[in-house]
Amino acid sequence: MDQKAKVGSFVTAKDPVVADFTRAVIQPMWTRIQSAKSIVYARVIYDALGILGVSYIVDPTPFHEFSENTAIVDYTQYPREVLTRKSGTATTFP
Repeated sequence: MDQKAKVGSFVTAKDPVVADFTRAVIQPMWTRIQSAKSIVYARVIYDALGILGVSYIVDPTPFHEFSENTAIVDYTQYPREVLTRKSGTATTFP
């Protein structure tokens, strides 16, 4: 499986929690950003996550340990879990 397919398995745009969050963030600004590029959408969502209090947590196991030892399993949260827990590691925010 290639890297895009692996990352794609964590994209949950149809998850009602994720869809509701995105809709609530984008709709109020739609008339101002509808012709903008994807980076503008990303920035609006990023800002909303900060306002919500979502924060980055340093992963307790450094990436180089995962990359060198295939017996170690890392846990990646789905977007719904990030919104609920209000935190995530580097593997959560690829």
